[in-house]
Amino acid sequence: MPALQVYDGVKDGIVEAGHSTPSYLVNQDPVNAIFAGFPGGMGPEAYSTWIFEEGGKEKLAEIRAEEGLKSLVVGIGSSEIMAHANKPIKSAADLKGLKYRTSGPWAEVMRDYFDAVPTVVPPGEIYTLLERKGVDAIEWGPPSGNLPEGFHEAAPYIVVPGVHQPPSSGKSWSSRKPGMRSTRRSGRRSKRPPS
Repeated sequence: MPALQVYDGVKDGIVEAGHSTPSYLVNQDPVNAIFAGFPGGMGPEAYSTWIFEEGGKEKLAEIRAEEGLKSLVVGIGSSEIMAHANKPIKSAADLKGLKYRTSGPWAEVMRDYFDAVPTVVPPGEIYTLLERKGVDAIEWGPPSGNLPEGFHEAAPYIVVPGVHQPPSSGKSWSSRKPGMRSTRRSGRRSKRPPS
């Protein structure tokens, strides 16, 4: 089953089960972004709390049930590397025209705000695409996921931190404008009022 067609394969009965990311479904339904990580979204600790203690897992189950699917949360990654790149990326200006392998809402941000050229390819094709310079940069996962893939061998530049799925420190939280805090907070529904 091709990686970008796993959900359709299960829905259509071609396979009984599959493992994929909601990131690949964002273009069909943007609500999938909340389950896939998104720019300005929650870091791993807040996300874990929301999924397992504040109703996120139940909301995902409800959405997938409407599609005739059963969804299981099989892992939550740490903050990701922004890019393994074949050219230096030192400022936002360097993103203009950059051929960038990514997916989900981050692809739209790269295209709409930075004039990059995002492309979505399945995981098994990322290394070859980067090595053969079919793209200028890729994002895939946290360092622990990228190391075994060998991306550091295929591209000389590593850009950190991953701004598309960042953690948020208390200091950065309090420095945000109140309107930005409520936008960020709206991704979770707490039983307790925010402090």
